[in-house]
Amino acid sequence: MAAATVVVKEINGASGSKTYTTCSSTATSWFRVSDAHGNSSPSEKIPIPASGMSYSYWKSYCAEVTANASNNTLDNWKFYFTANADWQAGGKFGTNGGLKAGYSGSTYGFDISTYEQATGENNADGNWNGSIMTDHTQITTANNMPTSATAYDSRTITSTGSTNYFVLQTYVDTDATLGTVGAATAHIQYDES
Repeated sequence: MAAATVVVKEINGASGSKTYTTCSSTATSWFRVSDAHGNSSPSEKIPIPASGMSYSYWKSYCAEVTANASNNTLDNWKFYFTANADWQAGGKFGTNGGLKAGYSGSTYGFDISTYEQATGENNADGNWNGSIMTDHTQITTANNMPTSATAYDSRTITSTGSTNYFVLQTYVDTDATLGTVGAATAHIQYDES
């Protein structure tokens, strides 16, 4: 039995013409104040606010099974992160800053039909995506973030196709540290049989 090929994709653009970009060590995803993948414009850095909180544009991600010659069963989809202390609450994002995951009710995964393009004021501040999500939760409380992976999709894929998507957003507090934050690595976890 050959293992399936699974990639992580960032979703950008308007809902009717969204684009999927494969994330990798050479195509990294940057949190900034525009709805775009990569880091093509240094002017799109998240500002440190004088008061309150600044937000990145929210980021939408999914896993895609791109090859599955043996028609393996893939399910129990989860995500988690590994990173240094920069990303934790009280790190470089400030006292109440960090990386947060959006949820609605008790789920962190959203059907692609509910996808909305990230919004905000370009080069200034992102909005909080309140139309899809009821709240965010801080997931950067330990170097392995979160310490137990977060389930976001219960569907079973037996050929190729995409999972539900999950939403992440960075918060920047008034006491954040100026400069670039070290990289965090996103992991997609699933069962395959």
